[in-house]
Amino acid sequence: MKPHDLVPLTNWCELPPEAMAAEAVACLERMKKRHMRSAMFAATSALLLCADVSVAQQPVRIRAPLVDNYTLHFNVPPEVLWAELKAMYVKGDKFTAQGFTVKPLDDPGAILGGTRIVRTLPNGKVEERVARFTRIDDGERFLALQVSYSEGIVGNVSYQARPAGRGSDFQLIAHMEQDIVLNARESASREAIADKVEAVLQGHHRELAQYWEGEKARMEAAR
Repeated sequence: MKPHDLVPLTNWCELPPEAMAAEAVACLERMKKRHMRSAMFAATSALLLCADVSVAQQPVRIRAPLVDNYTLHFNVPPEVLWAELKAMYVKGDKFTAQGFTVKPLDDPGAILGGTRIVRTLPNGKVEERVARFTRIDDGERFLALQVSYSEGIVGNVSYQARPAGRGSDFQLIAHMEQDIVLNARESASREAIADKVEAVLQGHHRELAQYWEGEKARMEAAR
């Protein structure tokens, strides 16, 4: 009799005592191995299930385009506002005041020049922006640039100062592309993405209004 043969219980009584004991031991070993295989299968299944759940719970990132169109009236002549815009963005004064280091961009593809804007945050994270000027028009008081952020956002932004009465109208248009993040429970439908984009744009508008209202007050007070 081979050790791995299973002897029916009804035949055990016909076995000699030594053979009965050996078969009992072999049977126990086979049961242990089967239980071990079952335990390993269960553990593997649990791990795979956890992995599936973990993947399912990961946030979903969808790349989406969006556009900001912000306007504001300044009670300063357009040439004054234009000079301020060039100092802020071409020279980089706006970013120097925010703790950035601003250096000319060494890029032959930036035919009108550009800037590399870098700062290190208190947590050690390096924040970087690269701007490449695409148009600087003193006659139209129009500035356009391409910008890329270390966070992965890229876009094209324009600034213009137009005569308006005794003052000037300022317009900023930004065409951006960035990741819209959805959690595992949110739908990736077009409607859901549209809601997310609208929320981002509303946040942008609040930030733009806060910043440019402050600049408006500063420039008007300096007259």
